[in-house]
Amino acid sequence: CTWGSSGPKVLLTGDSHAAQWFPALQQLASEGKLTLTSQTKSSCPFSSSDVKANGVVDQSCNKWHKNILQYINTSQFDYVIFSNFDKYGYSLTNGTWNSGVSDLVNSIKTATHIVQVIDTPKPPSDSAACLSTHLNHVVLCNFDSQPNIKINNPKLSYIDPTPWLCDAKSCFSTLVGFNTYRDGSHISVPTSKFLADNIYKALLSNNRS
Repeated sequence: CTWGSSGPKVLLTGDSHAAQWFPALQQLASEGKLTLTSQTKSSCPFSSSDVKANGVVDQSCNKWHKNILQYINTSQFDYVIFSNFDKYGYSLTNGTWNSGVSDLVNSIKTATHIVQVIDTPKPPSDSAACLSTHLNHVVLCNFDSQPNIKINNPKLSYIDPTPWLCDAKSCFSTLVGFNTYRDGSHISVPTSKFLADNIYKALLSNNRS
């Protein structure tokens, strides 16, 4: 599906950790700042590597990888934005995160800018459940950040949301009065919308000629 009709043409792709940024980008599209197309698949990272589900190769994911690459290379997007849940521990049968993602990135021939949104910090447990039991002491649900995977590829630009969600000491369980996360890994819709301008400014600053 596509939202908006003005501004740079943006494709959002990847697994559910890409989809968590959809509310932010949809908001920007509604403001006339970009035209958004969303093509994500939960539990299917943006990578050329085979992914195992329940011990067997997920053929639907392989098909999606081929289709999304064909779709990109028969379109003309100004930005391809992707993100993956890099802490899930996907079982990759033929490569590492860097090689699988880089292989797919290197196969893109049409997009002007390819941007990795580095994965968001992961709470140690369900953040919303923690908050429900610590209503008067929400700071108890804050947590330490972990290293995130930045794919090493010269064709990529990067957006790191960690500074928006954490300070030097910890990552926040709440932001300006609402839950930062909706579960044990995904940011909430209000968080995504709250960070829309951050995403937009980061996109503009990550332009490559």
